[in-house]
Amino acid sequence: MQDVKDWFTGPLGQLVLANEERVLEQLLPGFFGYHLLQLSPQENSLFSSSVIHHKLKLTAGSNDTKATGDCMAAEATELPFAEDSLDVVLLHHMLEFHREPLKLLREVSRVALPMGQ
Repeated sequence: MQDVKDWFTGPLGQLVLANEERVLEQLLPGFFGYHLLQLSPQENSLFSSSVIHHKLKLTAGSNDTKATGDCMAAEATELPFAEDSLDVVLLHHMLEFHREPLKLLREVSRVALPMGQ
């Protein structure tokens, strides 16, 4: 995951990230609920345009156990949330680079509400 984090700091990665942020600025205001979680290999918050008030991000691939502000430390395939508890889960380039993408999808499915996004 560190390679992906490094790539996002480069010029092409910054261009891709800026375009993704523009798309999310259009999509996220239409998603409602109480809780939003961003799972991402990089540390930028991509959910600023969301109307949801409780927003968290989990930065993947980090061995750092400190959590600051809206960022938390946890394993992406063992999320510390109850079943059916999240309204929106934003998987930012996690499936492409996670070592166990199917396990990750099962875990996100477990914590997302049945009618969640």
